[in-house]
Amino acid sequence: MTESFRFLGMPQKQGPSLLTKSVSIYFGSGLFAVDPNARKVLDGFAQTLGVFQNAYVQVEGNTDNVGARPANVTLSKQRAEAVVSYLVERHRLDRGRFVAVGNGPDRPVADNRTAEGRELNRRTDFKIIKNAAAAAIAGPGEAPAADPKGSEPTISGDIDRRLIQSVIRQHVAAYRACYTAALAKLPNLSGKVMLRFTIDAKGMVTESAIASSTMANPAVENCLALVARRMKFPPSPGAPIHINYPLLFQPETP
Repeated sequence: MTESFRFLGMPQKQGPSLLTKSVSIYFGSGLFAVDPNARKVLDGFAQTLGVFQNAYVQVEGNTDNVGARPANVTLSKQRAEAVVSYLVERHRLDRGRFVAVGNGPDRPVADNRTAEGRELNRRTDFKIIKNAAAAAIAGPGEAPAADPKGSEPTISGDIDRRLIQSVIRQHVAAYRACYTAALAKLPNLSGKVMLRFTIDAKGMVTESAIASSTMANPAVENCLALVARRMKFPPSPGAPIHINYPLLFQPETP
C-alpha cells in the first residue's frame, strides 16, 4: 500500500499554474501573533485563494539577519503557522491545502545592512501551486506503477491500516505541495520516501522523520516530515504507535 503521487504535466510558467505572492505582514519584535493590520492583508489574500480553489499553498516566513539564526528560523516558522491558522479559522479554508515553512534569514530580497532592507526581508511569501491536471493517487484496490520491496507500511502498535491511509489522504494536498514546489525547478524529480512517525495516546503525532528516501531532496523530505507532524488520529490506548509509511512521487507526461 504505497501512496503514489503522479503529476500529469508540469505546472506551466504561463498563466496561473504557479504564482509566488509576496505579502508584507509585520509582527512585533519577537512576536508571531497576527495583528489587525495583518488580518486585513490576509483577508484580501483569502479572496485571491478563492480564484484558485483547487490549489494548495506554501506559506514561507522570512526574517532579517538580526539575532541568532536558529531563533530566527523558529520565529519565521511560528509566523507562517500563525498566518495559516488565521486563514483556516477565519475563512474556513482546508488546512490540508497549506504547508508552513520557516526560512529564517536565508532568503533575503534586500540588503540587511540597511533598516529599509531589513524591513523588506521581514516578509511572508505565498506560493500558490496549481497543476494543469489533477494528481492521481492510488486508492484502495488500485495498484501503483510498481510494488518494490518496502512498499507496504510497517506498524508497531494496534491501529487499523485503513485509518492510517484515511488520515494521510486528508493531508494529501500538503504532501503534494512539498513535491510540486520542487518539481517546478527539477522536472525529473521522483523517488520513494519512507515516512516514519509516532502517534501518542491522544492521537497526536509526536515525532516524524524520513526513514529512507530515493529522492535525495532534503527540502522536500523535510517538508513531508513537517506535514506529518500536523496529522491527528483518534485516541489510542495502545500508544505509542510507530509507523513507517511509503510515499511514491513521480511526474508523468500527459
